[in-house]
Amino acid sequence: MKLKKGTVYSRALAIFLLASLLLLGAVAILTQLIILREFSQTESRELKATMQRVALLLEREEGALDAVMRNWPQVPFYRGLAQAKTASESDSDEVVRSLANLRADFLAVVGPDGRVRRIFFRNDISRRSLGAELSVVLSRVAKEQPAEKNSGFISVGNLLCSVNMLKIDGVSGRLMVGRVFDQDAWKFIEQMFSAEISFRSFSEPAMGVISPENIVDLFNERDVVINVENAERITGIRLVRGIDGSPLGYFKVSQGRPLRQEGLHASSIFLIGISLAGGALVFLVWLLLDRTILARISDLTNKLEKEKQSGRLPVRLDFRGYDELGTLARSIEDLASRLEHSQDQYRAIVEDQTELICRFDEGFGLTFANEVFCRYLLKGREDITNVALLDVLPDDGGGEIRRAFGSLTKERPITTQTLEFSFSDGWSPMWLRCTLRRSFDEHGRARGGQWVASDVTTQVLAQKQSLETERRFRRLFETSSDGILLIDVVTMFVTDINTSLCRMLFLAGSDVLGKRLQELPTFSPCMSLISDVSVLPAKELYSGSKRECRLERVDGTFLHAEVRCASYLVGDRSYIQLNFRNISDQVEGEHQMRLLSAKLLRLQDEERRRIARELHDSTAQNLSALEMNISLLEPLIQPANGRASRIIKETREIVQECSKELRNISYLLHPPLIDEVGLAFAVKWFVDGFTKRTGMAVHLAVDPQFPRLAAEIEMPLFRVVQEAMTNVYRHSRADDVWITLHHTENEVSLEIRDNGRGFPDPGLLEAGGIGGGVGLAGMRERLSNLGGTLDVASSSFGVVVTATLGLDSHHVRPTAD
Repeated sequence: MKLKKGTVYSRALAIFLLASLLLLGAVAILTQLIILREFSQTESRELKATMQRVALLLEREEGALDAVMRNWPQVPFYRGLAQAKTASESDSDEVVRSLANLRADFLAVVGPDGRVRRIFFRNDISRRSLGAELSVVLSRVAKEQPAEKNSGFISVGNLLCSVNMLKIDGVSGRLMVGRVFDQDAWKFIEQMFSAEISFRSFSEPAMGVISPENIVDLFNERDVVINVENAERITGIRLVRGIDGSPLGYFKVSQGRPLRQEGLHASSIFLIGISLAGGALVFLVWLLLDRTILARISDLTNKLEKEKQSGRLPVRLDFRGYDELGTLARSIEDLASRLEHSQDQYRAIVEDQTELICRFDEGFGLTFANEVFCRYLLKGREDITNVALLDVLPDDGGGEIRRAFGSLTKERPITTQTLEFSFSDGWSPMWLRCTLRRSFDEHGRARGGQWVASDVTTQVLAQKQSLETERRFRRLFETSSDGILLIDVVTMFVTDINTSLCRMLFLAGSDVLGKRLQELPTFSPCMSLISDVSVLPAKELYSGSKRECRLERVDGTFLHAEVRCASYLVGDRSYIQLNFRNISDQVEGEHQMRLLSAKLLRLQDEERRRIARELHDSTAQNLSALEMNISLLEPLIQPANGRASRIIKETREIVQECSKELRNISYLLHPPLIDEVGLAFAVKWFVDGFTKRTGMAVHLAVDPQFPRLAAEIEMPLFRVVQEAMTNVYRHSRADDVWITLHHTENEVSLEIRDNGRGFPDPGLLEAGGIGGGVGLAGMRERLSNLGGTLDVASSSFGVVVTATLGLDSHHVRPTAD
């Protein structure tokens, strides 16, 4: 066989041979493992069956005495033995004979307290093997034995004993009969099952060959463990539990492994046969490959070598045939054509780039430069012979490129940096992003490099301008008198806070930055303000809203702030901006203004009360005296003087009308009923008078048990009724008016509704009312000073005025008994 050393064919053939041999070996080993595994599983199953039979034998021994002892309760001797506290010599002989008949080794008498009173042994051998430890074990078992369990195993030293316990009705004592599994008993069992069987107690200092891992498996794997000792023997271990269910020890069953030896012999024969057959098959395939493929491979290799030496593209092999090698030759020709086409494409791509691209050797001598490089740095010259890269670059940039190129290694062959170049031909300084790559061969030797530069002057200048703009806006952000807080819409994390807000709330920036807004109790009043922003789509802007909030500072004091909320986009992320303006002074001024307004309204009511009293007590009395004088003067006039009588009569009527109007004015300024009988009667009196004066139908509904309220509550509500009814009369053109006065435990409400035309202009609702008097603004001011509200709703069906005031216990006067 002609085989060229080191060729692809020889290596492929060697690999094929090695793979075939490995495959044959793997098949043989796998087959052997499968056979051994099946034999091992069969041996394990047989061993488990043997252990099961041994366990059944032990279980039969455990209850062997139970059938004989069932008749003992009717035998007087045994009843007396269980009842008596001592036993005579004749009793001992009788017990020994009974033990011999039962093939039992001992009988123990247990008292009602669970303690062993007397133990009888069949012979001295049993006495010596069991010793004094038997009494301790039986006493413990008698005390701890379950009520439903009367037979089982106990362990005395390293001996296993089966025990049956007899409880006789009417007798306080119990009898315990046991049989010892000694060495002779185990030898009998070994002969029965043709295996080595032994018992080990957990109480022994050394428990034999069992390991801690086997002990764990013994308790976790259903009380049975199969263990392969060596290639010759297999061992099984089974847990033995006592009469009280606790583990006493284990018995071990060991058997030979004849099936394994048979399996090894069979697998050896199979391995030899398959190795011979596989070797013959490999040799035959080797011969076929040599005769059919080697000659054509040599021909194709020679032609490829000639084309390689010529170095031309495309490749023309002129290799005949339509087999795999012919297809391979045509594929090589096709790949060479594609390579030539791809080379032309990549050259065109490099030439069309706007970046400056060149390749150079280790001395920075140019070996390739694209058209852009030649146009900018070589002044259009295309001949790059004897031109070095560092010669066409300014000294400042060239030195930096030399240092960067020298630091490149095979592990880190590329670097990118942005450099400033100042050319001497009048160009403005340029910023170029330069990428240097150093090439290495397979031995790690440097083979030159590549330099790619792109003009980033515009980007650098824009970045500088952006940084300057950011610095300016940062100064505005930090020096703003308003507090500013920036929040990420998605995560609700605080991303920035300015100094003004920190001073305003006595906060440190580190206490806020990087935390969720929900975790900062200071800003909890702002959560409802930004709830609308957080549910908006990510790229939808929020124009902004404002609200007054009461914020708690770190030191526990409070701050009134006007909070404005807006959102904006930065890239793909949305942010919320909260602007805080301290309006504590303004809020305090408004509070003082409300206090002043309340005081003025109170003074106004007091002044009205004083004027009404003066009118009633002084002017009204004078008019009454004048009317009396005219009445006295009238009879003195002569009946013949008709003109004087008529003048006196008209004068008396004028005085009466003046008295009536003066009384009405006095009552309207301050109705005396409101002080005497309360708001409900005062409103009813006012409604009656209003109906008489205007002819308008007024429907009044008052709660039956409407209480007396404090004067500061009743007077503002009465003034609301006065002002509202005045507006209805002057402007509504209504025919009917409904007044409802209602109260609850915590609130009093007053509703005035008419069926008029409503407000012609809705803006009048905000302008403070229509006509004279205090108007809507005055009514709202009166109620707001008391913590109440005034709502006005207007439509084409009329106007509804609703006044609401909260009530405390001191606002309700106690009723008189």
